[in-house]
Parts: sequence; structure tokens; C-alpha cells
Amino acid sequence: MSDILRTVKLRDDIPSEPEVVVEKEYKERPQNNRHYTPEQIAEAMASIGKHGIEDELNCGGCGYDTCRQLAQALLSGDAEPSMCVSYMRKLAIRKASAMLRSMPSAIVMADANLNIIETNEAFVRMFAPDLLEIFKDRPEGLAGGALDRVVPFTDLFKRTLKSGKDIHKERYAVDKNLYDIAVFEIERNKIVGAVITDVTKTEMKREQIARKAHEVIEKNIATVQNIACLLGEHMVDTELLLSQIAQGYEEKPEDDEQEMK
Repeated sequence: MSDILRTVKLRDDIPSEPEVVVEKEYKERPQNNRHYTPEQIAEAMASIGKHGIEDELNCGGCGYDTCRQLAQALLSGDAEPSMCVSYMRKLAIRKASAMLRSMPSAIVMADANLNIIETNEAFVRMFAPDLLEIFKDRPEGLAGGALDRVVPFTDLFKRTLKSGKDIHKERYAVDKNLYDIAVFEIERNKIVGAVITDVTKTEMKREQIARKAHEVIEKNIATVQNIACLLGEHMVDTELLLSQIAQGYEEKPEDDEQEMK
């Protein structure tokens, strides 16, 4: 701040009136005193996720004192559903949950105590197939369960919680399977998440392709060696033949000269 005060150039005199006057006239907007029926208000409330008294938080985040006042403003066109903070939060959670469910990779989020906060069906199918029915029956899924009872690599989560750095293991072996594991921090020292993909089949295919490639290379090498051997057997005869032809061409001019004489 002191550097700014030393370098900034201040005006000596500030005029009492501005050089340019910018004016704007605001007209009073007439109030909408229209009365709406309870059914209309209930419908407007439902559009922002308010289906009962327990949903009417009356938090004031929208700028209105009550949720019912916001509903009336929605009906009169003076407000939008996006002004409701709780509704937008629920909408964001719903979208995030839908994305988690549809992702083919296993997703899991855990707190600082390594208790599961959120997971998707792919994770349960991959590491706890015996809990799949419980996961489907409970609205909260496996939330609250201990992560170390589901996966054997919680040390990766602990390291990320402690350091705040992401960890990526491309081929992490668990029993007979290989997993691509990406662990990342969501909230500093509080929430950690992971995206896990089973790459066992991919690696097996890669090994099979590599094995076949080596077989083809070995066959090609053997073929080239055989060709080289065949060429080697005839190389001496070929050299002798070429030498004789060359000598013949060298001797022919002398014979021609003698004939000309």
C-alpha cells in the first residue's frame, strides 16, 4: 500500500462539480397487487422443490422474506427459480448424482476418517458385489461405511489427505486384478475422492499382442537368416561368374584390334 501511495500521481485540486454529468431517470414500477389462489402458489412452490412446510426454509437467500413471497413473485414474473438457493443446491446434487451413476468407472468419496460419503454402482460391483442389493435398497447407498472394509488400498487415500497431492497408479495389483487408480483431494484434509478403472483385460490383451508381435518378429528374423544363408551359398558362384564376364569384356577389345590388323 505504501508503494502505491509513493508512486501514484494525485490531483492537486478536486473540482466541486464533475466535468461530465451523467444522469439517469428511474421510473417507479407499479406494484402487482394481484392475488393468487392457494393452488397457484402451491404449483409455484413445487417448481422450486417446495412440496411441504418442511421444505419452506425461509432463508431469505432469494431476497424475499419467505418462500411464499418468492412463489408469488414467480407467478407475477418478478423472480426466477434460480434465485432459490436451496433449490439450485438440490438441482446441482441431483445432476452430480446422475453423472456418478452413469460413469463406467468406479467412483468413491470419503471423509477424513475414511468413511464413505458417496459412491456409484460401478464401485460396488467392482469391490463389494455382495453389498449390491443393500446399495440399491438404501437411498444413501454405502454412505457411512468404512472404506477400509471395501478396498485394500486406503493408504493411497491417507497419503492424499495428508499431503494434498494427487496420486495416480496406472497398474495397481489387487489379488489377480490390475486397477488404474487416480486419488485426488476434494476438500483440504477433509474429503478425498478416487476414480478407479479395471484394466486387467486391457493389460492381458496388451501382453497377448506383445507376445504375438514377438513371435512374428522371431519368424521374420528366421526368414531373413534363411535368405541370407541361401544368398551366401550362391555368392561365390555369382562372384566367379561376374569376374569371368568382366574378364571377357576386358579381353575382347584386344582380340578386335588383332582382327582389324
